[in-house]
Amino acid sequence: MTPAAKAREAVPALDTVARETLRSWKRARDRVLEFDARRGDVHQWRIATRRLLAAEQLLAPASDIRQGPTPLERELGRAFRAAGRVRDAQVSIALARGFAAAHPVARAIGGALRRRLPRRRCKLQRRLEQVRVARLRRIVDGWNPAQARGKPAETASARLSRARRRIASALDSVPQRAAPGALHRLRLEVKQARYMADIVAMRLPAKPGHRVEPPLADWQRELGAIADLAAFDAHLERYARREPARATELRRLRRALLQRQRQLVATFLRRRLVA
Repeated sequence: MTPAAKAREAVPALDTVARETLRSWKRARDRVLEFDARRGDVHQWRIATRRLLAAEQLLAPASDIRQGPTPLERELGRAFRAAGRVRDAQVSIALARGFAAAHPVARAIGGALRRRLPRRRCKLQRRLEQVRVARLRRIVDGWNPAQARGKPAETASARLSRARRRIASALDSVPQRAAPGALHRLRLEVKQARYMADIVAMRLPAKPGHRVEPPLADWQRELGAIADLAAFDAHLERYARREPARATELRRLRRALLQRQRQLVATFLRRRLVA
């Protein structure tokens, strides 16, 4: 097959990926609504949302993604933030159980989070019910690769290349003895590029001699573990303001939490900066 024919075949492939991604997003949304925002369902909906946002970065007209928020971010932002608060609470409850053996006060933090979790779940479900699926469909239908400047496959590849360059820039800006918060921008760039790369890998053939990409899924997992500890730390601080009588216990727990977080940061940076 000639290169021109391959380029023509890429148009319907990239065109269908948008609709498939939206269908997957809707299935994940329906499970959150049907099963009362269970932890696994919330997590899968957030992944489906990130995939949809990644498809927008690859396929949407340049005018839609040149400066944020994008059309999809405007539609999904409130629900996505509500889902983030639910997931942070769910992950922190699990972390509290892990710390409880050495620091019993962690059980109290977990209990406080469990009591507030139903309200957060209800808010997430309300936000999801407010999302206009018909509006999302119109946005997605507007991503017509055939109308893109240049060949659709080349446009998607160029956008993915820019995302990879942003990762390199974000990594270069992280100091060798970084605080966990310094990795926030890098984590966001890795998430977006990971899902963009997944879409491109499914739809476009690899180029001969193409260099091996960093394991973005591994990066995302490691950075996610660091961010989860930061979320638990934030819950710890709020609990400490409400329970000043337990300040000594909470300080010990926070020292242990920060020590673990620093270890994860140091391990991540040692491997990435050497590589």
